[in-house]
Amino acid sequence: MEHRIHILIKADGKMSSRAVFLYKRKTRALISSLLRKICSIGDTYEQHKENLNYKSFLDIQLKLVKRIMETERRITKLRTEKPNDLDEIEETKQRRKLLKLLGTTIAWMMLEFDRSYIRNFARGHAPGFIIGKKGFELELLALKTAFEFRNSAAVLHDITNCLLIGDLSVVSPKGILTLELKLKKEKKKADRRERRQKRKAKIIREFYDKGISTKIIPGLKSIRHISEKRDKHNWNELSTVIAEAFKNGYGISIVEKCCIYCAFKNDGPIDKVISYVELFKDPCFMFGCHDRHIDPGLPSMMPFTCFEIPFSYKEKLLFREINFCIMIDVNSLRRIIQENGYNCRITKSSDGLILEVSSITREKEYVQISEGLIGRLLYECLSVETFINYIKEVLEKLTKSEI
Repeated sequence: MEHRIHILIKADGKMSSRAVFLYKRKTRALISSLLRKICSIGDTYEQHKENLNYKSFLDIQLKLVKRIMETERRITKLRTEKPNDLDEIEETKQRRKLLKLLGTTIAWMMLEFDRSYIRNFARGHAPGFIIGKKGFELELLALKTAFEFRNSAAVLHDITNCLLIGDLSVVSPKGILTLELKLKKEKKKADRRERRQKRKAKIIREFYDKGISTKIIPGLKSIRHISEKRDKHNWNELSTVIAEAFKNGYGISIVEKCCIYCAFKNDGPIDKVISYVELFKDPCFMFGCHDRHIDPGLPSMMPFTCFEIPFSYKEKLLFREINFCIMIDVNSLRRIIQENGYNCRITKSSDGLILEVSSITREKEYVQISEGLIGRLLYECLSVETFINYIKEVLEKLTKSEI
């Protein structure tokens, strides 16, 4: 009788068991199913503004909680019983990352893409495992209770990568309320972590209400800015490059003079992509790879699962069938800013390039463009037009705050 052993060979030459392969395939089916449910509710800004009925999101969050806890138990068990089975451990960790990315997607949608809120609540430490967390039953109860009220809903922070302070964000027509839930005995003093979390939440709430703060980033003035115009993104250009990569193995396009979009298949002609990228070794080029939406995760950036692109393209990015990156020619970007009537200069620090702008009338008072805004060009396909509008509106708001 013939016995066959099924072995898969990875791209790096390592061998992986059929069990890992099957687990990976089940992960894909699970994640695709949940993402499809999320996107079916509507994944554009206008769709959410017209509809505050988020009842469907409670069921999805509870499913995410269940699945995340399952993966955490599996990771713990594998680390104990099979510490040398690195492939199996890594594949389970990968499922958890994808589940958390779906939780982040829900957070962005339910919080109405309120970037200022999300960005500031992303300034914290990544939470640990849900399993074994004290008081988690109380958080689940609060989550379910929030959906009982008319036009109200809630997001559980522990299933996201972007809400790192507090336990729950309650959404209603009156705004967003952040809750920190603790089970503790009377008269017991809060520990150091609780005090730190409470202090951070208070600073953010004041910033959220007043629109300006010098405490969010000590030494710098932070402005809570909501653009009067809807953001524009290069979704069509992104989709075109992905389609080209899926057809020919790679796709490259120069977008808006200063941005280069690049997509390629994992099994595509990577040498052509590398040879093209090597043309831009100038230190005034910035690079952003969309793999970072998943690993290690960009807490203050809109995940590509919220992008207005075909669902199949989201899947290709999610499961790394297609890789996508953006390159920015900073010198070209500077010229575009200057053509729009602003002074602009590039300085360097140990962390990289810094872009600073000022109005013509106040040319000596340069304002540093935040990493978040640059990051949106690199990771959200933001249009340069919207980028310039933000610069204009922020400079105007800073001027008014000084009057």
